[in-house]
Amino acid sequence: MADSFIYLKTDGDLKDQAQQKAKGLGLSLSAVINLQLREFVNGRDIRIQVDSPDSNSSAATPKPPNLLA
Repeated sequence: MADSFIYLKTDGDLKDQAQQKAKGLGLSLSAVINLQLREFVNGRDIRIQVDSPDSNSSAATPKPPNLLA
């Protein structure tokens, strides 16, 4: 299948941070995005983790329910 392009707007700092993190894992940002797209298509879901600003606070993000129980 031929390559296709996706153009998106994002914060410049966010992009730079994502590129550095991907590079640290030995991946390009394009590879990370492609992995996420494949996971979305194959699993038909989006996994999003939200961390509270202060993980020691009482408002820490609750754990998701165990759907396999």
